[in-house]
Amino acid sequence: HPYASSFSYIIPDASHGLPKQYHGMVFLKNSKAPGKKEHVPGIISGHIKHISAAKLKKEAAAEKAAAEGKKAEEPEPPVEEVLPIVAPEPEKPKEKKPKAAPKDMPQEQLFKIVNIVHGSTKSKSEMVNEFLETFPDVPKSRATANLSSVANKDGNRWMICEEVLKKNPFIEQVANVAWQANTGQKAPPKAKAGGANASLNGFFKVVDKAVEQKGTPV
Repeated sequence: HPYASSFSYIIPDASHGLPKQYHGMVFLKNSKAPGKKEHVPGIISGHIKHISAAKLKKEAAAEKAAAEGKKAEEPEPPVEEVLPIVAPEPEKPKEKKPKAAPKDMPQEQLFKIVNIVHGSTKSKSEMVNEFLETFPDVPKSRATANLSSVANKDGNRWMICEEVLKKNPFIEQVANVAWQANTGQKAPPKAKAGGANASLNGFFKVVDKAVEQKGTPV
C-alpha cells in the first residue's frame, strides 16, 4: 500500500475472543505507529517498509540471475535415447491368378460350359452331368476341373469369369444368351441385340449332333 505504515492481522481462531466477523482480516494504518507494538492475543501486527519500484526491479533481476546461474551449474540429466518403433509392414494379399479356359479344352466344350453355367443356380454336380450328356467321352473329373477353371459362384448363381468372357466376342455372345435362358432376365448391357439367340441355338444343335455321331476327343 502506498500510504500505510503498519498493519494488524486478526487470526481466525475463536480462542482469543475477538469478534468473529473480523477473523482473517487485515487492517492498515497510515498514521505514525509506535516503534514497538504491544502484543495482543489473536492479533499479529507489524510495520510496513516502503521499497521503491526501481529497487524491487533490481532485486528481482538479481534473484533471476542467481537462479539461472545455479541452473547452469547443475549437470544436465542424461538424455535417454528413444528408438523409433517401426511397425511391421502388412503382408501383401496374395494375388489371385485370373481364371482362363484351359489350353487343351476344345472350343465347343468351352461354349457348352458357358451355355450351361452362366446365370445358373444348379449345383456343380448337376451342371457337370448336363455337360457329360453332350460330351460323354470326357472324364467326369476333367469336366469338373474345366467348369471350375472358368466359373465362380456369385451369391446363388454361377458366373463365367470376366477374363474368359473377354477371350473373344463370340464367348460373350454365348454368355448373354445363356444368361437370358438361365435367369429369364435381360442380357447384360454389352449384349448384342438381334438374331443372336437363333444363331447360337443353331450352333449348339450342330455341336450336339456332331458329338452324337462321332464323339469329341478329350
